[in-house]
Amino acid sequence: MTLFRNTIAGLLLATSSFLAACSSSPEAGDTSNASLATAAADTYSYLLPLFELGRTRAAYRNVFLHRPTLADASSRSVTTPNNDTLYSSAWLDLSGGPLIIQLPASAERYFSLALMDFYSNNFAVRGTRVDGGEARQFWLAGPDWSGSVPEGVELVRSPTRSVWALGRTYVRDQADIPAAVRVQAQLRAAPAPGTTASADQPSDRLAKPDRQAWLDYFGYAQQLLNENPPPAADAAFLHGAAARLGIGVGATFDPARFSAAERDEISTGAQQALARARIYAVGEVVNGWQRPQPQLGNFGTDYAYRAAIALFGLGALPNAEALYFFGAGDAAPQRYDGAHSYVMEFTGSGGGLPPVGAFWSLTLYQAEESGQLFFYDNPPRRYAIKSGDSTLKYETDGGLKIYLGNAAPPAGYENNWLPAPAGPFATAFRTYLPDARLLDGRYQLPPLRRLD
Repeated sequence: MTLFRNTIAGLLLATSSFLAACSSSPEAGDTSNASLATAAADTYSYLLPLFELGRTRAAYRNVFLHRPTLADASSRSVTTPNNDTLYSSAWLDLSGGPLIIQLPASAERYFSLALMDFYSNNFAVRGTRVDGGEARQFWLAGPDWSGSVPEGVELVRSPTRSVWALGRTYVRDQADIPAAVRVQAQLRAAPAPGTTASADQPSDRLAKPDRQAWLDYFGYAQQLLNENPPPAADAAFLHGAAARLGIGVGATFDPARFSAAERDEISTGAQQALARARIYAVGEVVNGWQRPQPQLGNFGTDYAYRAAIALFGLGALPNAEALYFFGAGDAAPQRYDGAHSYVMEFTGSGGGLPPVGAFWSLTLYQAEESGQLFFYDNPPRRYAIKSGDSTLKYETDGGLKIYLGNAAPPAGYENNWLPAPAGPFATAFRTYLPDARLLDGRYQLPPLRRLD
C-alpha cells in the first residue's frame, strides 16, 4: 500500500470539518448541476490515481526490476515506503496479449504480489495468503483479450490494459537479505505464446506535469484515461462532473473552450481538490491510531478516499493482506513533534503484541511540503522497528517499549529507538496478514504516549 498530511493553508481543518467536506466529495452520481469549480475539484480527485501512476510509471515494460536492498532515506520514487520488504516492480502492458507470471516458492517467508489496475485498485494479491508460499504460475490478460489458456492454466484478468505489479519479499534483518533476494529473483514475467510486442502508448510521449499545473494535469490524465477506460460503475460520474470539463472516454481536454473566468473557477477547484487529498483524517481513531477504511485498496466509487491514498500511500494493500494504522498526531493533523519524546508500550498477556500471521512494523516518516512521506535520514539508519528483530530489548514479562523522538532513549533501549527530526514527523504501524482480532477491532494498538 500504497498512507497521509501537511502544512499549507486549509490543511489545519478540524477532523469534523474534513469529514463534512467528504460528504460532498466525488462519488458516483449526477453532479451535472454542480458549479464548475466543484466539478473541477471532483474531476481532479477522480483522475489523481491515474496521474500518480502515470508519473510513477517507468519506461521499462513487462519485466520485473528487483531492488535487492531495503528502502532507505534515498528512496523517493513511491511515497510512504516500507523498510520491511524488498520491492519488485513491473509495469505490465497487456495490449499485445497475456503475460505468464511466475510466483516464487517463498515457504515460510512472507511474499505478496499486488496487481493493480490503472485506477490503483488491487484486483488480485497473490503470494503467501492465497498461494501458501508455494511456487505458482498463471496467465495475466487484459480486458479485451478473447483467447483461451492451455488446459490446467489459471487465467487472471485485469480491468485495464496497463497494470502495476508490486512484489514484497519480507526481510528480517540485514543478514537475511541474501536469502530474501533468492526468493525475490524467482518472480518473473514472460509473454504468453501468440502475443505481440508491447507498443509505446501516446502518454509515453507526453511530459509528466506538476500536480498544480492544472491545464497540463487534465490533459495528461485524460490521455491515460483513454488508454485505460474506466469501469462501468464510473459512467455516472463521467457523464456528470467530468463532462462539465470535457473529460471522458475518447475525449481530448481543451482548455481553450473555457473563458478566463471559467479557467479561474477550474483552477480554484483543482487547488481545492489537491488540498482535500492532502487531508487524510478519515476513519475511526482508537488510542491515537487511525484505522483504514474497509475499501482501502479496492475503492469502488469512493473517489475522494482513492485520491488521498494515491497521493499519500500509492500501492497500499487491501486490509486482509496488510492492515495499516497511522498515528493521529498531537502537534498538527497526523503529526508529532520530534522536540518531544514518545513511547509505545506493549503490555499484557504474551507482551500484548499484535496478532499477525506474518509480521508487524512501526515506521517513522518525515513529511515533504507536498504532503508525501519519506524516511528521515538519521545516523543509525533506523527507519522502522519490526517483529523478529533479535536486537530489540524486551521486558521480563515479554512486553516491549519503543521510543520515538529526536533525543536518545533511556540507556539500554538504543535498538528500540526510532530517531525523529527535531520538527514534525508521522508514524505508520503495519500488520501483515492481520488476525481477525485486528481486523474487527478487538485488538487495539497502544497509544504513542508523550514523555515530556
